[in-house]
Amino acid sequence: MFSIPRAWPGMAREAAARPQRPIPWLIGKRVFTQNCIVCHQQTGLGVPGQFPPLAGSEWVLSQDWHGDNHIVKIVLHGFQGLVTVKGQQFNNVMAPWGKVLKR
Repeated sequence: MFSIPRAWPGMAREAAARPQRPIPWLIGKRVFTQNCIVCHQQTGLGVPGQFPPLAGSEWVLSQDWHGDNHIVKIVLHGFQGLVTVKGQQFNNVMAPWGKVLKR
């Protein structure tokens, strides 16, 4: 049996030369921090009576559609009107982020 070396001369240089692709959760964190945190807060708990929580929300955790308001559609196209999240009602406007959030 032979062993494969974990490092070789020039390994760091080769790694630095390769374009690095961000990890998906890191991209999500950046998007949330830059766009969502103002209303939904750093904790994701929102602002009671104004902006609904995302943390633990049935809207976020569910893969099902809530009527015609799937979470991805809401993020891309916005939302306005009465909504119930975690048993609490909210009536506000969420801006559409589809033109801002590009690949």
